[in-house]
Amino acid sequence: MRYALTLLIALTALFSASLTGCKDKGNDAGGGDADEIRVGVFLSLSGANADFGKTTKNGIDLAVEEINEAGGINGKKLVIIAKDTRSKPEEAQTVAKQLASQDKVAVAIGSVESGQSIKAAPVFQEAGIPMVSPSSTNPDVTKQGDRIFRVCYLDDFQGQACAAFAYKDLNLRKAALIYAQDDDYSKGLAQYFREAFKGMGGSIVEEAPFQGDVSEFKDQVSKIAAAGPDVIFAPVYYAKIGLIARDFRKQGVTVPLLGGDGWESPQLIQLAGETLEEATSDTITTLTTRMRRCRGI
Repeated sequence: MRYALTLLIALTALFSASLTGCKDKGNDAGGGDADEIRVGVFLSLSGANADFGKTTKNGIDLAVEEINEAGGINGKKLVIIAKDTRSKPEEAQTVAKQLASQDKVAVAIGSVESGQSIKAAPVFQEAGIPMVSPSSTNPDVTKQGDRIFRVCYLDDFQGQACAAFAYKDLNLRKAALIYAQDDDYSKGLAQYFREAFKGMGGSIVEEAPFQGDVSEFKDQVSKIAAAGPDVIFAPVYYAKIGLIARDFRKQGVTVPLLGGDGWESPQLIQLAGETLEEATSDTITTLTTRMRRCRGI
């Protein structure tokens, strides 16, 4: 919700600037009635990452309600047009085209997942429509054009913070990686952790990438277990780490599992069960402190 509220504050500034030069052009800044501004939203409202999309949509709805009750933007009400990407990058590109050409939105919000944002961004860039992502952390997202924005930190920072936490706070030296080879977020975050951890003097003893929408990881887990790491970095989304954690614990691997913001969902513990309930509040506090220190907060 905090991201969505910040996002719409940023949109207010964008609209104020764009509408100033469009006073005599009807509602060219956003299709539909002249007294409204259409805001396109594309999120995972179903599929593997639906918890991300639904909670973000709730925050957007709340922010829009507050803004409209306060008089809207330049007297115009915000109208949300939401599309479900079904947790698929290719679907994000499809709905982006619908929002841009059919719905004629003035600005777009989305997506949570980096892979989806990277697919959708060129569509909005070509259409001249500003797009703002609430939490796509892959650096390539905003490289798609000068109308593509975000309101979150990047994976190079996040990967460095996770590596520093493992190396300096947990005092661990041998790491293994398990990540989705076909996902921009997962692959990119693995890359930044790898570079930072090795740069500090640590070693990557094994890597076990996977591809596709798989639900079993016993082969990857066996490969990592044989390498004997003392920490495992798993930059995946919450649905996957729940399954991965269970497979590691089933094979008797009890070293710490570490991940990024993709783990942040209330459903994580439900999916992983007691395998992830072993994390203590002290550990979480230490990681939070490390990330704030890296951000200069």
